[in-house]
Amino acid sequence: MHNNNLRRHVVTASLVMIGLVGVLVGTGGAQPADTAACEQNEQGFEAVAALIVGPDAGADNCAKCHTKETAVWKKTQHFRTFNTRPREQRSKDIVKALNDAGVSSSRSMRQAKANNMCLQCHFTTAMEGPRPKVKWGISCESCHGPGKNWLTNHQPTESKPDGAVIVMNESKKFETPEGRATRLDGAAAKGMIHSQMIYEIAKNCYSCHTVPNEALVNVGKHRAGSDFDLVAWSQGEVRHNFISSPGAPKNPTNAQASKERLRQLYVVGALVDLEVSICNLLAVKETGGAFHMAMIARVKKAHDKVSAIEEKTKMAGLAEILAKVPDPDSIPEEVPALISKLAKGLGEDTDLAAVDELIPPPSEYRGEVHK
Repeated sequence: MHNNNLRRHVVTASLVMIGLVGVLVGTGGAQPADTAACEQNEQGFEAVAALIVGPDAGADNCAKCHTKETAVWKKTQHFRTFNTRPREQRSKDIVKALNDAGVSSSRSMRQAKANNMCLQCHFTTAMEGPRPKVKWGISCESCHGPGKNWLTNHQPTESKPDGAVIVMNESKKFETPEGRATRLDGAAAKGMIHSQMIYEIAKNCYSCHTVPNEALVNVGKHRAGSDFDLVAWSQGEVRHNFISSPGAPKNPTNAQASKERLRQLYVVGALVDLEVSICNLLAVKETGGAFHMAMIARVKKAHDKVSAIEEKTKMAGLAEILAKVPDPDSIPEEVPALISKLAKGLGEDTDLAAVDELIPPPSEYRGEVHK
């Protein structure tokens, strides 16, 4: 997933995703199709970098309260990419190919941290003095949005014993459901992608895991996406469900999501995979290129996955959407918006029990779950 400092801002009536999707202006990458679900807006690099508060200990930021979550993050590939990615020969070869072809700008011919296409997904950049600087790998704000505008708003302020328990940094606060909803809605309006925004979380993940950049694949020979499943990864290495978990506040556990949430993660993740893959396919400029062929294969695979969900659930409207995707080279441009609308309407109260046998079991979770 994501340096997100550089990515497009996706802004819709129900979504504020800051710097989390797409390709930089002027990089030579494919532009998204002109559909509501694929539409993306650009934000200046320095403007987004100025909103990053960062995860460093001792500062007024995420790590100040989310100590357990920060400790888990430091054990993940997302954290390690800051040091490992630039050293890989594969990364150096990609950067050189992009620069040699003149399709991206870079301060170094072989340095991933200096190449604008690499910064899209692999790093987090913040302002250091008057200039932006790559400072971390894939961090809190890569997934939850640059935090300067919402950091204060998202913090619990109530303390009523009759409310739900919210555990932060080995301390307890109490919050009514109404207070929590108001707080999270306010933070989301200022750019936060919080844990209840599953569609937005999924859109963020797949914005990088599908590698939506034609030049990066065709010219740089970058892999065209990864075999990403929202349940397998969110419940695996990147899991950080400590707040209000069993054992909190002194001994919180990194709890697995509830059955209802797992169902929602699986279905929404599959729908977003299909949506984003179609957006990528609709944006293709080089017919027959590596990116084009990879997106055809990805759309077909995602279509099969969603078809299995439709067969199990008979979800209203889903069969009609799937029927519009018989041929990857002739998909109507309105299809991503139809998928988006359906995915956004799914909540934990939606009856999705029929998909239980499709959901990856714990034995298929990716990476080690950190306690």
